[in-house]
Amino acid sequence: MWTKSDSILIINSKGRLQRLYVPFFVMVIRKVPNLKIEEVVTVTAVKITLKLEEVYIVGSDAYFVWNFKIYII
Repeated sequence: MWTKSDSILIINSKGRLQRLYVPFFVMVIRKVPNLKIEEVVTVTAVKITLKLEEVYIVGSDAYFVWNFKIYII
């Protein structure tokens, strides 16, 4: 697996693979500490835990990616 802490790969609206670089916006979709549901926040880095779970860095905190949906303005 090849990952970068400054981007993620997404499928765009045309069905093509696209790299999305930080900072990018996500919307909170589940209850997590220090954030509100439906709040739009900025991801400044993408990391992998020791258990190979992807997390977004928001502020100084790490959150599992499944707590968010990508928010494209």
